[in-house]
Amino acid sequence: MNHMIPLLLHLLLPLVSSHHQINGQPTSTLDKPSIANVSTSWTMDIGGMPSTGTKRFQPILTSQSPNDNNPLFSCGFLCNYIGTSFKCVFGVVIFPNRSITMDRKLIWSANRNNPISGNGTLKLVEDGNLLLMNSSESLVWNTSTAGKSVTSLYMSENGNLILFDNISKKVIWQSFDYPTDSLLPGQVLLSDQQKLVSNKSSSDLRDGLYSLLVQNNRLVAQFTSNEVNYTYYTDQNAVRIDNLNRAYFDYRDGIVSNALFVRLEVDGHLRSYEWSEMGNWVVDKDMFTISIGVCGYPKVCGDYGICSEGQCSCPKVDKTRFYSLSERNPNLGCKFDHKPIDCKSPSYDYELVEIKNVSYFGVKTMFMDKIDLSTCQLSCLKNCSCKSILFIGKSNKGDCLSMNEVLSLMDTDQKDSNTTLYVKVPLPKRKTNKWRLVVILSTSIGSTLCGLVLVIIWVIQYRKKIKLELQANEYFINQVKGIPSRFSFEQLRLVTNDFK
Repeated sequence: MNHMIPLLLHLLLPLVSSHHQINGQPTSTLDKPSIANVSTSWTMDIGGMPSTGTKRFQPILTSQSPNDNNPLFSCGFLCNYIGTSFKCVFGVVIFPNRSITMDRKLIWSANRNNPISGNGTLKLVEDGNLLLMNSSESLVWNTSTAGKSVTSLYMSENGNLILFDNISKKVIWQSFDYPTDSLLPGQVLLSDQQKLVSNKSSSDLRDGLYSLLVQNNRLVAQFTSNEVNYTYYTDQNAVRIDNLNRAYFDYRDGIVSNALFVRLEVDGHLRSYEWSEMGNWVVDKDMFTISIGVCGYPKVCGDYGICSEGQCSCPKVDKTRFYSLSERNPNLGCKFDHKPIDCKSPSYDYELVEIKNVSYFGVKTMFMDKIDLSTCQLSCLKNCSCKSILFIGKSNKGDCLSMNEVLSLMDTDQKDSNTTLYVKVPLPKRKTNKWRLVVILSTSIGSTLCGLVLVIIWVIQYRKKIKLELQANEYFINQVKGIPSRFSFEQLRLVTNDFK
């Protein structure tokens, strides 16, 4: 383990320093020294880096091995062209051997979450601190080793980048203590101190969603979403205890393997890689899949997607329709053709639809409530954050798992009727017959028009009635004897000469 490093340094450094000088002229791109002393700096030169597609690498130090067939390690600047600019990290890469220098793999990086855009500088300053600066001389990353008697930076033969005191041969800092997404032979994960974190994507080196750590004397793989950790793999047998009573994981422990490194991938798989006789990197082992299968990963088929022997499909239920987000890429997941769950709406706007013969990843590692089915369902309907429940058992008693997020589902044996998933969906709107709606509208409009016509007729008849009554009264008055003569306004105007 790591306590052997000082002894190796004591044996190797005199040999290394006698054959390589910092100011020596390299005969090839990777012909670099393996050691550098304090007060040395290296400036990034993107334009002068050899190009491999969108990626470029500028070596700084290169490991030395008497066997040219052994893997070669080099620390330096690795740049990847993303979007409109290069994103660069300082890291350690592995090459299959000294004669094959194109098929490199990044196995450690210092600034994965803060890549440099443009030229930067690495400085091993006199006080012993190793600094990574961007083009504006702002600090990006450092080893925090100022004043700790650091004399040299060393790229070891096993891929460990080391700051040490050349006088006492004491290791002050080493990259093995700060793993990113990969482990090398001889490198370990210590309990509650170190963990692997996957990349965000194949081109984005920032922290991704998967992590691997030693916890409670178990090797634990987790998927993190919305600040919630979902355990999808655990193994107690993979963990060992060292002489200091510390739990650790070493992927080579007890396994005969030709793997040169192991990596926690962006899809959550832990794969070990070796260099094949065909001249390419191949997967030596897919370490989790041996135990949990190809469908045991949280995002293998995306949200709501059902995985069956590695193939992805969407749930089929009567009351709602699930459809794939991408017909070409069914592993991206599914969604249903209703409005998404809105916590501002009351719970009775939703219902639970049953999906039989499916299970959920990592069920064995999750805590479940021992309750009956109706209580399990009601608890989910009352909790707006609940999107699904998994019930294992009979309706009167069973295991209830309430989930606030629905990730990938797993197809189970059709004969297994004890496992049922219920997914919360909005209640469907009542369907109205189209022609019935037309008839109802037509009847309503017709009734309104008929009523209006009847009112108009009544008004006309009423006015006629009033007019006839007035005429009858006028005639009756004229027939009464002794009543003074009645004259119209016009008659009076003429007789009085306009009332003069």
